[in-house]
Order: sequence, then structure tokens, then C-alpha cells
Amino acid sequence: MHNFNLAEAWIEEYVKTIPQNIVDKKNTRAIFHASQQRDSELLLRAIEVEQERLFGMRIAELRKKIVKKTKK
Repeated sequence: MHNFNLAEAWIEEYVKTIPQNIVDKKNTRAIFHASQQRDSELLLRAIEVEQERLFGMRIAELRKKIVKKTKK
């Protein structure tokens, strides 16, 4: 059995701590909807999408820093 109560608590904590300027409202809604519907597959996919999105943003920021340092 999946522990959706624990997942909901972690999701709420995540949403509170993430900087609001990088929040993807559509994906956040999908995550909350999946947890409320107790749909483990949808929740897993929505969380994976969020991880990939944040990973991509982090890579883009690191690339900017590297380019900036190499131009000096």
C-alpha cells in the first residue's frame, strides 16, 4: 500500500520551500491532483517531470556560469 499521507506532507513542504519564481503551476497542480486522487502512477510521473524540469534549469544555470567564467 502506498503512503499518500506522507507523500502529501512532503509535497506541501516542497512547495513551501521552493523559490516561487521557479514554480511550474501546471505541474504543481498535477502533483496535488494525483495525490488527492490517490493515483500513484500519475503522481510518480508528475514528480519525475518536476525533477527533470529542475535538473534542466540547474544545468542551464551551471552552463551560464561556465560560459561567464571562460569569457573573463
